[in-house]
Amino acid sequence: MLKRLGLCIVICMVAVLVSCSTQGNVGSDNSTVPSEEEKAVETIELQAFTSQEGSTGSVIGIAISEIMRKNHPSIRVAAQTSIGAEPLIEFDLNPDKRSSLIFISSQLTPSQARMGMTPFTSPIENPPLGLFTYGPGSSITLVTLNPDIKEIQDLTGKKVDIGPPGSNSYELYYPILEAAGIVDQIVLTPTEGLGSSSQALRDGLIDVGWTSLIPDAGPNSAINELLSQGKQVYFVNSEDQLFKQAAKNSGLTILPVKTQKGYFNELYKTEYDLPDRDINTNMYVPGFFASTDVPEEVIYELVKTLIKHKEELKNYHSAGAAMAKGMGQFLNKENMHPGAIRAYEETGMKIGIE
Repeated sequence: MLKRLGLCIVICMVAVLVSCSTQGNVGSDNSTVPSEEEKAVETIELQAFTSQEGSTGSVIGIAISEIMRKNHPSIRVAAQTSIGAEPLIEFDLNPDKRSSLIFISSQLTPSQARMGMTPFTSPIENPPLGLFTYGPGSSITLVTLNPDIKEIQDLTGKKVDIGPPGSNSYELYYPILEAAGIVDQIVLTPTEGLGSSSQALRDGLIDVGWTSLIPDAGPNSAINELLSQGKQVYFVNSEDQLFKQAAKNSGLTILPVKTQKGYFNELYKTEYDLPDRDINTNMYVPGFFASTDVPEEVIYELVKTLIKHKEELKNYHSAGAAMAKGMGQFLNKENMHPGAIRAYEETGMKIGIE
């Protein structure tokens, strides 16, 4: 009896060992097949600070977010509206966030960051570099409802809004005012942004405001609003010499854009010439930036995907058509992100300001 019991125990032990061995082999075979977690692609989250809600930049930000979500397996862009210099301040004060931050600014930004100019608190070793523009050939100008205000010198004694300190409009026009020698002779009355500037002008709170001009993006809503209320809008001219002096004094890229009399008549359907004479507006190339803290491969994938699906940009805003044609016509190479340069060169798109 004992012998039989012992034999049964041995047989059972062998069976268990064989079973375990077999299960181990099956497990080994299955271990070569990735789990669902292993199959999942790691998501790369980018925070994108755009411009004021309802602006061209904010709509383009939404477009970029949706295009990446639909067409890229891992990169996701979360668009968030901002006002004035808020994105630059966020970049400056939060170095730990720079590896996942992109934002809207202008051609001034790389130089401002390198020199530690306002709103940056100190020089930035890895400054924001250009990715793409949604407004090639665009500019900003000072605007008024007073036909007697024609030149920068006519601003003396007037309430003038050039935007909050640190904003692109401010950094482009303050050096012009300095070059004209009238900073102490005007009343700077900043508002929060483009829409609020036109409202203050409409309500008589200021004599002169500022506005953006992106011809390929269609009519500017701020100008349209003023025109729809029966207002006649006039642009303020800055002479060539003021631009030269402003660029020299500031070290920034401040250049005139020659604008012929009546250039905007058709766009805004005015019954008078807009502008009412040949003038200089102030070159302003808006676009998205990131520092090299964001890896080259991530920016390369972002820009390459947008280039590949650039025709989709037209579905979101008229500026998308301009972006599709010239999104790389932004800055010189030294001020462009290496990942963006790689994507443009690979696809044969032009880089630089024309």
